Amino acid sequence: MHWTVQFIDRSAARRSAPSASHRPHGGRPARSAGGRHRLARGRTTMSPPQPHTEFAPPGRPGAPAPASLRESLSALRGYPTPAWKAAIACVLAMVLSPPALVTAVTFLIDPVAEDFGWSHSQTLTIFNIPTVAAPFVLPLAGRLVDRWGARVVAVPGTALYALSTAAVALVGANGVVLMAVLLVSTALGYTSILGVVYKVVSEWFPHHRGLGYSLLIGATSSLAGAALSP
Repeated sequence: MHWTVQFIDRSAARRSAPSASHRPHGGRPARSAGGRHRLARGRTTMSPPQPHTEFAPPGRPGAPAPASLRESLSALRGYPTPAWKAAIACVLAMVLSPPALVTAVTFLIDPVAEDFGWSHSQTLTIFNIPTVAAPFVLPLAGRLVDRWGARVVAVPGTALYALSTAAVALVGANGVVLMAVLLVSTALGYTSILGVVYKVVSEWFPHHRGLGYSLLIGATSSLAGAALSP
């Protein structure tokens, strides 16, 4: 009789205990609050990624980007003084850049062809090949500026650009050498001026990149070319 009562008690205990399929956490026994707390402290939790937010124009923290031309021009006053010094340096560099000087080539074709005894088409080819080929160095210029900085590229590059441009007058009537010197000079000009100016505008005027490119690069080179043409 005593054995029968013990058997019934054990059977009831097994029926009342939760099965493995009904246990939380895939069959593992539930942890206490303290155990869960210790387990959470041992793990590194990652917060969900936050959406990218728009940066406000300088001088107006938290404000939306200027929508009108008047607001955009008013926001220019928020840029620091070094930004405007960099803009002046960009203007001076663009005045003597290859895009500004290329407009004067048209007026040099006939005098150069007459002095060296070349045909008009030969002289035009000597000047046009460097003008067409040199802009392909801009990806390399951008890579150098991103890696070493604008100043490191601009200072020695501008000095080499000036020396190679001055060397054009010493070449003489050798068309192949003249074309090679023009190619080196134009490539150095694009690298040390165009590549640097793009970087300066994007870094110093992040909210006015389009306006900076159009004024400091497009308008400056066009006006300088018109002024330098005879």
